[in-house]
Formats: sequence, C-alpha cells, structure tokens
Amino acid sequence: MLRDDRPSPAGRCCRAICSVATSPARRAGNYVYDAWFHQEILDAPSNVVMATAKTPGTTANNLVFELDDELQYGMNLKQGRFFSQKNHAVGSWKMVGNVLYLEFPGAGSPQTVIAKISSRHWTNPKTGLAVDVIEPSPTNPWWFEPDLVSEDMHSENAVACREFECPVCYFELCKFPRAVVKKHSRRTCAHYFHKDCAEYLVREFKRSKTGATCPICGVPFSQVEPMPDLVTEPREWFSICDVDYGGELSEFEVIESLGSCLPVTRRKLTKQIRSHWHLWDPDGDGSISMQEFIIPHKGLRDWVLKNVDIMRSLEGSKGGVTSQLSIPALDKSPMQWFAWWDRDENGSLDRDEMIRSLIRTFCVDDRGKPSLSSAMDMREAAFGLWKSSGYTPFASITFDEFVKPYGLMDQFIHNQANCHYFGEDQELWAR
Repeated sequence: MLRDDRPSPAGRCCRAICSVATSPARRAGNYVYDAWFHQEILDAPSNVVMATAKTPGTTANNLVFELDDELQYGMNLKQGRFFSQKNHAVGSWKMVGNVLYLEFPGAGSPQTVIAKISSRHWTNPKTGLAVDVIEPSPTNPWWFEPDLVSEDMHSENAVACREFECPVCYFELCKFPRAVVKKHSRRTCAHYFHKDCAEYLVREFKRSKTGATCPICGVPFSQVEPMPDLVTEPREWFSICDVDYGGELSEFEVIESLGSCLPVTRRKLTKQIRSHWHLWDPDGDGSISMQEFIIPHKGLRDWVLKNVDIMRSLEGSKGGVTSQLSIPALDKSPMQWFAWWDRDENGSLDRDEMIRSLIRTFCVDDRGKPSLSSAMDMREAAFGLWKSSGYTPFASITFDEFVKPYGLMDQFIHNQANCHYFGEDQELWAR
C-alpha cells in the first residue's frame, strides 16, 4: 500500500506499484498475488484496481488505484490515491455518484470521467479522457463501483450539489443572477453558477495553463452567459437548459435548471417534477419538447409560473434563510461549529465542506445576507491554507485534527482577526 510515512515516492511501495503499472495486463494479476504473499508490500488484490487512461493524441497512461487505508473501516467513502506511470508520482481520486474525480500530480484542477454505460469504462466527452479498468476482472471491488450508471453526470452528493448552490461561493443559486459557462459558444457542462462567481473564475485563471474550470466537473470554460428569464424569454430559457443540444429537456435537465432559479430543496423539487412529469410529457417519450414546454395551462412553463409563489412561501415558512445567530461561534464553541457543518454526520469535513462552512459562517451579515466578494476572498484563502497544511485536495479532517495547535482552526481565526483575507474593507453587500 502507499503510505505517507514512507521515506519517498521512490520507496518500496511505489516501486512495487510501478512494476504493476508497467506490466502487461495479462501478467499484472499474477504479480499482485506474488507481491501479496511473498513480499508483503501490497494488501489483498481486492484493494488494488489497475486501469489505463488516455486522451486523443496521447499515449496511454497506466494507473493503479487504492482505497485510502484510513477509510477502509467504518466509513464507506470511495476515495484514495493512485499511481500514474506517466507521471511517476502519486495522485488522489474520489468517486461521487457516477463521477470519478482524478487529481493528477502537478495538475491545477481535477479531471472527471463518467460511468455512462459501464463501471468498467469511464469517459468525458468534453475533454476526451477515457479510463478503462483492466484488473481485477470481471467486476470492480465495491469501492470502485459507481452508485449508478447513467448518460447524465450525477454528482448530487458533491458539496455544492446536495442542494442548489453555486459551486464557487456555496450560496443558494436563486439568491443572485445566474449564468451558465461555455467554450466556443457551446455549454461545457450542466452546472449553474452565480454570474459574478463564474466571471471571477475566468478572471482569476485567465493566465493559467487550463484557464477557468468548473469546480464540480473540471471541464474548462472561457465564456459566461447569463440565464434568460423564464417568464419573458421562455424559448431562450429552454434552449440554454438543453445541455446536450438535443432539442428536448430530460428530467435531469429540468431538475437542475429549475433548481437554479427556485428557492426549493432538491428533495422537494425532485418529488414535484417526477409526480407531474406525465402531465408535461403527454406523448410519454421521456423528454419535454419545446411545444410541450409552452402548451398553455398544461405545459411545464405555466406550471412553474403558477406554483413559484407557493414554493417560495413554503420555503420561507420553514426558515429558508439561516440566521447567523443560530450558527455556533467557531472561536467559542468549535466542537458545536464543526458538528453544525458536518451535514452527512461522518465525523469529518473535506476541503469543499470546510470552505463552504467558512464562507457561510463569515461571509454574511447578521441577517444571513451573503457577500460574494468576501466569499471569493475566503475561498482563495481557504484553498491556500488547506494546501499549505499538507492536505490533498480530496482529504478529510476530523475535529481533533482541525483543532490541534497551529492547525486549520488556529490559522483561520488568526486570519479573520487580522482581516488578511476576509474582505473587511469597504465592502458592498451583493444584492
């Protein structure tokens, strides 16, 4: 297994995995068994997955995946590290829904591939990256099996996708003007942003090698297009929500697009869409055409216009806006603060959960009104502190790790007190 306490990536473990990666696929399985029984370098073969990764115009890269040994017992998180033969270095990976995230050594942002037709074959049509599992065969171990196989990218368990939040600032999408991202005048992914946040990414990464990328799927983009108004521009709204340019809206496209502009929870909106779908799709072909979308009194557009006020009132009555007074103070009650933001109650926070927690704690006023500019400052600072503390992009930290002397909590509180990162100078709250 790869272990952080090894003297260097060139130690026995990495040499062993390199041998696996560079062996022919037909001999790799035998090597793993030999290493397991005789050299005691690798664990049982079920704890190793061998695959090839390739993009058009490049040579194949052999990868060897392993589950994080600290997560094998008690937690069902699907994440760990992988060895890249081409880079001769170790990267990190995690799996969410049917999406495999790969943080290659030295890369500025993760790459993603999707299990569209099989758990053995992962692809990203936007970037051309394809990952094929070789061993073990014929099936993957449980920790390398996606939750589902689908043509659509299902990343609902990603931090910003658990509810309809902007993947940059983690505030609700419906609170500010929204936008989609494009490249060469075509949508690059199915995710939605606050317009100001997407433009911030374009500015910040303008001179980087890859440019701006979607924080959820890692696909590059260079253009930001505001969302049309559903009421006054229904045809334009329909067209921009048609992510795959098929001329029809799938259930997945409808949920994501409506969730970006309505103040509803994902669970409630999904339930409503599925219970009414047969009314909006009278021919039963599984999708909604433009004609079906705008049918007077029966189409999806009119249903939204009739029910939007009801949904807003229901969300407001249930406390859609969290009062800042109800959030425990980080400096006075760190344990309660940590538990408050541990939404999945697994006893740890990963990088995105930590950044979301800090933004939603410190980048709002007493009434819960967000500040996008201070959120961007916080995001940048938190990314830097996470990296400088030696954590990998997909790592998770427990409460004890968080509050250790000179740990992340100490650094965040120090920076907040000294106003180094949190945008406390003359600031206009975003409206």
